[in-house]
Amino acid sequence: MLRAVAGAKMVHRELVPVWSMPGNEATVGHLTSEFHRLVSGARVSVTCATYNFTKNSNMWHALRLASEQPGVTVCVYVDAEKGESGKVKAQLPLATVYRSARLSDNRSIVSHAKFIVVDHEIVLLTSANFSYNAENRNIEFGILIKDNALATSIESTMSSKHGSLYVLTDS
Repeated sequence: MLRAVAGAKMVHRELVPVWSMPGNEATVGHLTSEFHRLVSGARVSVTCATYNFTKNSNMWHALRLASEQPGVTVCVYVDAEKGESGKVKAQLPLATVYRSARLSDNRSIVSHAKFIVVDHEIVLLTSANFSYNAENRNIEFGILIKDNALATSIESTMSSKHGSLYVLTDS
């Protein structure tokens, strides 16, 4: 038992703080470059979620290129009210796009999660939406984590909510 505990404590997780700040204020990473670097480096999959996905975000291009790579699947979760899932699907025709569903009383579920999971191993949890302001003007904070178990857990949880909390966007 003690060896198992010691072994678990020995697991090395790479944790890197990621900041976005106007100008050159951020000295540890830049959120914009982390988004794009992670997505462009995908070899198997990209799963991401955002509350707001504006047309001036550089993520449109990065996700589109990733979805066009042979063997790379892209899955995007957006808020039904703010995420404009139809526009996201139109810009990313090869991606699978989900929007938040409605409760039984017809109120919208707010999907405020913001993350990127790449290749079932790399996770970027962030306060930033996929928007120009979040990428360039706002002060945002995130953390980059290399952890297969965490990445798989996030993807499994999101997938298990298909049909209940998220619905597929057709167009």
